[in-house]
Amino acid sequence: MGLQTVSTLPFEDPMVRVSLPIRIAARPPEPAQRDRTLALIETRALERPEELSAETDANVLAWLALNGGPQTRRVVASNLATPVQANLRLAEDDSDCVRAALALKIGPLAPTSESSKQARETFMEIVARLARDASPRVRAALSHSIASLAWAPRDAVKALAHDEDIAVSGPVLECSPLVSDADLLKVIVTGRSPAALALIARRRPLSEDVCDAIALIQDEEAVKALLENNQASIRIEALDHIAEQADTVSAWHAPLAAREDLSLAAIRKVATFLDAPKIEGLADRQGLDDEMRIFLYREMLSRRSEARVAASADAELAASAVAVALRAGTLDENFIREAARAGQRETVVAALSQLAGVPTEVARRILSHGAARPVTALVRRAGLSMRSDYAIQNLFMNIPAREQIPARRNLAIPRLRLVAIPWWFGRVRTAT
Repeated sequence: MGLQTVSTLPFEDPMVRVSLPIRIAARPPEPAQRDRTLALIETRALERPEELSAETDANVLAWLALNGGPQTRRVVASNLATPVQANLRLAEDDSDCVRAALALKIGPLAPTSESSKQARETFMEIVARLARDASPRVRAALSHSIASLAWAPRDAVKALAHDEDIAVSGPVLECSPLVSDADLLKVIVTGRSPAALALIARRRPLSEDVCDAIALIQDEEAVKALLENNQASIRIEALDHIAEQADTVSAWHAPLAAREDLSLAAIRKVATFLDAPKIEGLADRQGLDDEMRIFLYREMLSRRSEARVAASADAELAASAVAVALRAGTLDENFIREAARAGQRETVVAALSQLAGVPTEVARRILSHGAARPVTALVRRAGLSMRSDYAIQNLFMNIPAREQIPARRNLAIPRLRLVAIPWWFGRVRTAT
């Protein structure tokens, strides 16, 4: 603490009135008083941490970093104005909450090429200490904070990348420019974590060698992330290999069909199992010869034919179920609501057709059109309630629950989307 003037004493000679200052050291506070003050600061730090966080006096922050309570030290650790030496001391704090708060703010403290040698060395030492921390929480906070930094200790980043905890290794595996291809390949071949493979597959950019390794591992989530990564340098051979294995992995179909760098062999392979809309997208690509387009159109027609056969089979099963329910006297609201919740579209179509007395094709057309008013009219004609109306609209039009109004007693008019009635609705009513 500084010195302060407490009094002045004059010389005894009355002719000479020169005052000499007498300085004594400021008396430190009593332990009890200091403890009460720190307790008040701790309480305030819990209630209003932003007040202490906004404190810019470096001496106060340094003193609180050494003497404050856990919450006070945590707020000091998260303060960008805390002196470097205090940060170095906080990296060894007893509380992992304090060390995690320090780790989270490391990113903005990273030195630049214009920083002094001492500033860079101190930063590196803080990062190295936190990277060795026994708490996964602290290491994960550090990994998140330095994942995109070019200024960081190479050894510390490497240690984080090979950490057994995916919360620690994940951020640097996905983003850090200091993680080499050799480090990534080591993680891949050791097969430590499927989640780690998917994070590596999302790196931008991603080299050909790493892409080859992921393609060979054939992890579903990792390959999907690789195919969706437009900065992944996937070799033609790797894409062909993925295409050969993709027929039973539906999650790969859409990203495979979207790849612009598919070879003709891969296009021919994936066309044998993609659905009709995706095959149509392949056929619209530039650079395909007539033979390939004819092949794709044949596959597209084949898929549409298969879909019609499947829909016909579903319709037959649904009609049988509705007939059984009608004979048993259970074709009612509960039957339709249960079918709607189970996603049985054809059963709902057949049931509404029976109850409303309209042809099945007419009921299917109304439900598939996507307009709420005709659906509500059909449901009312079938003698069903608003609750059934909401269930059916949610199935066929995927209306979010927040846009629906719960059924209330004596409520006559439902909340509907403002859409135009289709041209064929008048014919439906006339026909019935």
